[in-house]
Amino acid sequence: MYAIHSSREICKDIIDILVAQGADFSLEDRCGQTAFMHAIISGLRTPISLFFEVYSADAHAEASNGLTPVLQAIRHFKPRVMDQIVRYGVDLNKCTSVSCGFGDF
Repeated sequence: MYAIHSSREICKDIIDILVAQGADFSLEDRCGQTAFMHAIISGLRTPISLFFEVYSADAHAEASNGLTPVLQAIRHFKPRVMDQIVRYGVDLNKCTSVSCGFGDF
């Protein structure tokens, strides 16, 4: 438990430093992914928790490809991340342009 707690604090410290220096976690990369979406795709559960708890991440945000955090977790085979996101109150029935039209999901 101590190692998990310590890694969480280190991760929070790093994110806090970035924010203090003006980092904007809502910026998108060339592919339309935010830092929050990258954390989901990579399965980085500690930063995901921090984005929700400290930085009020939007659980229903859509990346430029129309995928929400839950759809990203499903697409990248991250069941533990999906479970984590659901615990933060995401609406699993929210329709997106991808989930309604089946797009290139």
